[in-house]
Amino acid sequence: MKINVTKEHIKNGRRCASHGCPIALAVLDAIPLSFIAVGNFSISYRIESDNELGNVALPRPAYNFIGNYDDVRKRAAAKPFSFELELPGNGGME
Repeated sequence: MKINVTKEHIKNGRRCASHGCPIALAVLDAIPLSFIAVGNFSISYRIESDNELGNVALPRPAYNFIGNYDDVRKRAAAKPFSFELELPGNGGME
């Protein structure tokens, strides 16, 4: 599934906040999850429809974005981007 991190996600996101960073906001807009925690290299999640718990690795563009967004000196340069994220089961919206 394509995840689009928009200007709004970047503006409303919080630095170093696993539940409120721009990537978490973008994933929640795209997939009905009841829990999300974005780490530096992966996402832990719970799928709303079946309460499935999971963890999935982030692709390089996403974890590079996190490193830059969380760095106060580089945050202003954050730009919208997209990445592919595959969640097993219903989270993949199959």
